[in-house]
Amino acid sequence: MWLAFTDTTIANAAMRVVPGTHKAGLLVHRRHDPGASASVLNLELEQGTFREDSAVALELPAGCASLHDDGIVHGSPANTSDCPRIGLTMRYSAACVTCDPAANPHFKTYLCRGVDTYRHNRAGPLPTVRYARTDFTTSPLATRKDGGAGARPVEITA
Repeated sequence: MWLAFTDTTIANAAMRVVPGTHKAGLLVHRRHDPGASASVLNLELEQGTFREDSAVALELPAGCASLHDDGIVHGSPANTSDCPRIGLTMRYSAACVTCDPAANPHFKTYLCRGVDTYRHNRAGPLPTVRYARTDFTTSPLATRKDGGAGARPVEITA
């Protein structure tokens, strides 16, 4: 799931998906830069794996979300506009799923409901402050170029 904090448009490099590719099964990826980090952001498909001209842009207004299968071919070009594209990625899976800490050493889980009886993955720390950020005056969203109000802090309830 990707939650848009700012408007996401073609102009600021909205994510694009190739419809139906989630049905193709596991696709082989390669590292764009083998010397770079192990981040999924460094993965790409072999040229010719799919037709790029069949990709569709997912334009979202701020506050909307894209919920999609992680197996769908997706990505976005570089944002060369002066409008930021800011969002939050959330991945949901069953507690029985195990993350490989060698491939993703900073991975942490946050239980949404129930009890994690498997305890396969490292749990992330629970929030200890009322707001995610207490000082929004340093945020790039505090003053928008369109004259609109800046971002508001989001209350976290436990």
